[in-house]
Amino acid sequence: MTLTIFLVALAAISYSQTDSFAILLDSGKAEFQKSYSESDYEYAAQCLSRALKIKPNSAEAHYYMGYSLDRINSKDGKTMLQANLRLTDSASHHFLKVVELSPRFEKEILVLDPYSKQTSLWGSQAISYQYRNMDDSASYCYQLGKDRGGFSDFFLEYNKQILKSCDANAILIVNGDNATFPLMYLQHEEGFRTDVLVVDNTLLNTDWYPQMLKDQFNADFGNADIGHDSLGYRLWRDSLISINAPNSESFSWILHPSYHKEYILRGELLLLALLEKNAFRREVRFIVGIDPSRVLGLTKYFTEYIISQKLAVPKPSLDKVMYDFDSQYYDALNLFSEIDLNRHDEQVMLSGIRIMVIRKIIYLAQNGQKPEARKWLTKVFTDFSEKKLPYGFNQLRDSRAAIEKLIESTDTR
Repeated sequence: MTLTIFLVALAAISYSQTDSFAILLDSGKAEFQKSYSESDYEYAAQCLSRALKIKPNSAEAHYYMGYSLDRINSKDGKTMLQANLRLTDSASHHFLKVVELSPRFEKEILVLDPYSKQTSLWGSQAISYQYRNMDDSASYCYQLGKDRGGFSDFFLEYNKQILKSCDANAILIVNGDNATFPLMYLQHEEGFRTDVLVVDNTLLNTDWYPQMLKDQFNADFGNADIGHDSLGYRLWRDSLISINAPNSESFSWILHPSYHKEYILRGELLLLALLEKNAFRREVRFIVGIDPSRVLGLTKYFTEYIISQKLAVPKPSLDKVMYDFDSQYYDALNLFSEIDLNRHDEQVMLSGIRIMVIRKIIYLAQNGQKPEARKWLTKVFTDFSEKKLPYGFNQLRDSRAAIEKLIESTDTR
């Protein structure tokens, strides 16, 4: 079904008095419980359009309608370049209606809240224009997305802090719509830290994105084939990978199959090629919260900070780690001045920072730094109090006794 025919069909849908709003809403929502290959988002949109004719002020129906149109427009990164501006705009208006009706949308969140969906919708559309070197059109989409509640001050500041944590000319590996799109916005619209090569490791699995990184951002994948690959994965056996750093120190690890225990994804092979070619000449960082199953088994070699993680040879000293950790922590506290507690995803992100502090407390305790661990435990409950950040606080409070017990039970070295 072409876009024009589909939109006309939606507009022409009528309903009978026997139609049940609840049944139509549930039928539309049910398509999101299926796998991508089995879901019928056009059917979902038809059900939800009929539901909205019965209850036009249902924030939940508008939320799922916006998601349905977005999935029809572009299911995933592989089809991002096919995004149609008219359908993007239509989906966007449904999310605007959600916020108008329910600023603190408290129904089930599929992946992103209605504010972050504006970032995702217009960020995807902007990148499709960037790929074609249509910078004015890309800017139009970025700015419209911000005007409609996406690219929030909170997420722009958060991602600025991530870029600030990077050395000059670093490589930053990311994923997730609230990282990739705000980072692209900052570099494209504000010219902020354009020296950093931002790489979305999930988009590396597409046909178009690696070529875009090479052509527009000078990414160097060595001799790896970045062209069309319909298969998307390769048979893989446990392999010893070694990368020689400029200081002549070798970094080695075993790379295991990550896909059905037999294969490795194309995107992972390209990430490996990027790291091998770089050979630690440029700093390599990964955002906190990146999917650990898609980073080549490297997570245990990361040095963790508040908002980014560093892959370095050799690992920095504990004193250096704590100095950088402190700096990122106090920068992160500034995010409270930007947060909107109506926005679920902003609370989730700050809660993630709180969790990283807890991880650091445990690390300090295990390294014989009990007084420092106690100090940070007090700080995190003060600086990230329930009043300031209610999301996830009950679980944190329930775990405090266990954390205190762990601190006291560790040996002092």
